[in-house]
Amino acid sequence: FRSLDRTGGWGSLSPLEQRLCMPGFRVPTVMVHMAGLRNGQWGRRGVMRAFGVWHEEADKVAPETWVSPRTDRLLVAGPDMLRAGLASMSDFDAFAARLLLLGLLLGRRVVMPPLPKDARWAERAIEPRHLRAIEVGCGPDKQRVWLPMPHFKEPWCSGVDFLYEIDYRAVAPSIPPSDVSHIAAASLRVAPESAAGALITMSDGATPPASRVLVLNAAGGGGGGGSPLGWLPIDDWKRNEWKGPFARRVRPALEAAGLENLRIVRDCMHSLATSRD
Repeated sequence: FRSLDRTGGWGSLSPLEQRLCMPGFRVPTVMVHMAGLRNGQWGRRGVMRAFGVWHEEADKVAPETWVSPRTDRLLVAGPDMLRAGLASMSDFDAFAARLLLLGLLLGRRVVMPPLPKDARWAERAIEPRHLRAIEVGCGPDKQRVWLPMPHFKEPWCSGVDFLYEIDYRAVAPSIPPSDVSHIAAASLRVAPESAAGALITMSDGATPPASRVLVLNAAGGGGGGGSPLGWLPIDDWKRNEWKGPFARRVRPALEAAGLENLRIVRDCMHSLATSRD
């Protein structure tokens, strides 16, 4: 990378070579065993997705393990969302739970932001004994991307579809500015139980912008209790059930949106709400 950076040749490489940080990486390969990665089939898929080498067509062989459609309507966490309120990997997991749930309720595909670059807990997350994040890219594009909590056979949060910020960065230049709306994260709210209609609205009761890309900014406060999106409750899923007051409202809202395999949502929320990493 340093040699190519000095000669200006880095920009001429393919996006995949840049993401893998491997110029001239092409090696004839029939199968990758990944025997040293002890986090199950879904964990291995997560690593391959993070590196950009997973083919999405492969997911079609297991339609029962997906809960969210791959829509081009995106929910993006702005770069200022994570500047405060995170002190551990479990804090990031709680944020990821809220962001994924918000994406499902708004009918949008989440763009998951990278972990903070200078946080000690984020450095520990990429250690092999934890492997809750992995580094991708080189130079200014280098980032630590979040890996869903693995399970040896169940999809958990891997079954709730999302993009990485590095994926979004590649397509963002092709999206017209008129298709992008910016709002403060704190301007969203959970609608009162007495209100009819959508579960998530703007603070004045209006419908959130319908533009293709919705960017959440921390301006005016990113959430409750100092946590990004902290106004969105997730404690109901600590018991891995739909019995809490908010969970009982979420399930019919997701069913009304036509989503299936909601056990995956329950398992995902439970794994992140109870994270101790």
